[in-house]
Amino acid sequence: MSSAFSSGASKVGNIFSKTFQSIVKFISGLGKTFYKAGRGLVEMMAKGIQNSAYVLKQDRWLAQQVRDFLPFSPAKVGPLSDLDHLDFWGPTSDSLTRAMPNVKRQMASLPTIGVASSGATAMNTSGSTEEGHRSLQMCRLLSN
Repeated sequence: MSSAFSSGASKVGNIFSKTFQSIVKFISGLGKTFYKAGRGLVEMMAKGIQNSAYVLKQDRWLAQQVRDFLPFSPAKVGPLSDLDHLDFWGPTSDSLTRAMPNVKRQMASLPTIGVASSGATAMNTSGSTEEGHRSLQMCRLLSN
């Protein structure tokens, strides 16, 4: 019986020993696993930062493309890019030039204002000196 007990105790001891060795092996293997996991985590973070930098570059590029179409004195591209080449005054000037003969005819039909000399103050029919000055200036502009 003693040999049976001894044999059983030896088997139980072997089981505990193998279990303890497995636990130690597992724990010591965790270091490598954690090392690999940490390294992988850092690498993934680096790749993520690089990718976000690329995305930011793309976002900046896209924003610049949109901004180029907006009229910032003037737009760089697109239908609003020729705002500084448009001739707004030309058609207005042409219209005024064509209208001047009619304006002069209409002005000629207005009552005249007497002026004694070039330095004298003009008076209109209502007696307002300021309005007389304006009328005189308008007549001088129209007569040129």
